[in-house]
Amino acid sequence: YASLASIEDDVDGVLVVVPPERSGQVLQDATDAGIRNVWLQQGAESPEVVALGEELDLNLVSKKCILMYAPPVGSYHGVHRFFVKLFGKL
Repeated sequence: YASLASIEDDVDGVLVVVPPERSGQVLQDATDAGIRNVWLQQGAESPEVVALGEELDLNLVSKKCILMYAPPVGSYHGVHRFFVKLFGKL
């Protein structure tokens, strides 16, 4: 899709995997499209982008790798997930 606005189906959330310089616009586009759930993949966030997400009142996830949560969780991400769970940070 060229933009979030061009998606005709209902969208519950968006995974942002762009440089932080572009992430702010994606958050604004998500808000304009009525999308409230946003996951900022590591490398897409910055303090300014996270602040914008809070200002826009988005359900924002940041500083977490989607590959630890989206099935199937395997290999390296499975081991990492185990230790994060073990230490109570999941």
